[in-house]
Amino acid sequence: MATEDRFDSYVAHALAHGVLSSVSVPLWVAGTTVGAINSYAREARGFGEAVRQALVGFAAQAEVALTLVLRSAAQSDVVEQLHTAMQTRSVIDQALGIVMTRQRCSAAEAFAVLRSVSQSRNRKIVDIAADLITSASGAPPQHGRFET
Repeated sequence: MATEDRFDSYVAHALAHGVLSSVSVPLWVAGTTVGAINSYAREARGFGEAVRQALVGFAAQAEVALTLVLRSAAQSDVVEQLHTAMQTRSVIDQALGIVMTRQRCSAAEAFAVLRSVSQSRNRKIVDIAADLITSASGAPPQHGRFET
């Protein structure tokens, strides 16, 4: 560590804490570095080839686990977004029916009405639709029932 010149103030900090050698193995997921496994030793040249290879092997296993966790999280996000979209679509469809009945127009024309009101009031279409349903029925909109 004392001969290292790549890390500016890190070397002095590491030496002050008794670190005389370190090894870092990057963690890659989908071609991007997402972290590293860092190991420190209180001896100079504290990591032999066997230890370095073990860390590389552990990093490979960690990359697989991270890939699966990140993929699962992304899929959960997509499922939640689709669920929300289905709920929203149900409310908008109910409001379209109300506008179509009141104005004797097509679904496309009714949607244009909702969009216009949404833009002029700077509110989401689904909020405009919910207000319309509540106004027309005296009760808040009934969302679609979708199992998660």
